[in-house]
Amino acid sequence: MVNEHVQSFCLATAICLVVFLLLRTWKRRHIYYCAAKIKGPLALPLIGSAYVLWGHTQQLLETLIRLSNKYGTLYKFWEGSDLSFFASKPEEVQIILTSCSEKYQAIKYLNPVFGKGLLTLPAPEWKIHRKLLRGTFSHEILNSFVKTYVFYSNIMVEKLEETLGKGLIDVFPLFSLCMTVILCDTMMGVQANTMKENGYNLILRTARLGELGSLRTANLLLYPDILWNRTSMSKETHTILEEVQQFIKKIVETKRLEKAKNVACASQKPILLNRMLELEDTEEMWDEQMSLEETQTVLVAGADATTLTLGYVLMMLGMHQEIQTQVHQELDFVFGVSNRDVTLEDLLQLQLLERVIKETLRIFPVAPLVGKYLTKDIVLGKF
Repeated sequence: MVNEHVQSFCLATAICLVVFLLLRTWKRRHIYYCAAKIKGPLALPLIGSAYVLWGHTQQLLETLIRLSNKYGTLYKFWEGSDLSFFASKPEEVQIILTSCSEKYQAIKYLNPVFGKGLLTLPAPEWKIHRKLLRGTFSHEILNSFVKTYVFYSNIMVEKLEETLGKGLIDVFPLFSLCMTVILCDTMMGVQANTMKENGYNLILRTARLGELGSLRTANLLLYPDILWNRTSMSKETHTILEEVQQFIKKIVETKRLEKAKNVACASQKPILLNRMLELEDTEEMWDEQMSLEETQTVLVAGADATTLTLGYVLMMLGMHQEIQTQVHQELDFVFGVSNRDVTLEDLLQLQLLERVIKETLRIFPVAPLVGKYLTKDIVLGKF
């Protein structure tokens, strides 16, 4: 009698499972139809094509390039039951970027690291934030901070000169520190003159946050919170985040008190944080938490992106000695033998150096992977 009940239960469960799979397959028939047209790595049950990336998180780009060489400039990749397409042909990438405004869903795993700011917000919220804040990123305002850029850059050069004759050094921490301090001064109005002090470990640790966020998004096994929360990387992320967020709260509160004491003086500075504090008073949809999130985005993502670009530029100049010589000649032509500070007018004359930076960004883009979520069909080539 018991066996009959067990058999009946197993049979009913099997029927329900089959019905569920059939309904799900029918509902997703268009996805399977599109996937059948395009080549890609074999998809296994439950995990899809994720096995291709196992053990290769640090070499994610190399793995994706290898897949592109094997399957073409447009190939499919199953992330469990989710279907993704990877495109590398410029014409196809342009169609995707102009047709799709929704961001790739996995970017939500970067929210704790970068904050819910312009980098990670969904398209509707991103458009609102961008509209409210874009005035603080105009060329006129950015150019007004040239003296600030020069001041901290000179300190960085002094630090680099101290390393002469000491063999190979890791310049990333020094570059990261310089860029973060510049952001604190120009975007938040805080003169964090920590480059001449020893207590700047917190600022250096912000770069590690970006690395931890990237490692999670590159590893499909770390997507579920139940698995991620059990890793040492998760614990490290929470530890650094607590320190960084306390640092950010202190900055925001300092500027808020400054604004309360002298609103006219505070609002004269065209900086991002002042603009966000004004929005708290003038826009109903803008609150204190949004100011904190956007500040976190600028502090963590902004410094990391600029640091990487600076490092790649120096690497490219080191690899191409003839171009380095031409850049040096251009600098000699503009500055001669003087040790004066760089001005905005000088920057306009450094056209070769500008081309070097742009070419470096083309070869080593700050964001080599840009994920978009399709909400409608698009045509890519013959597909």
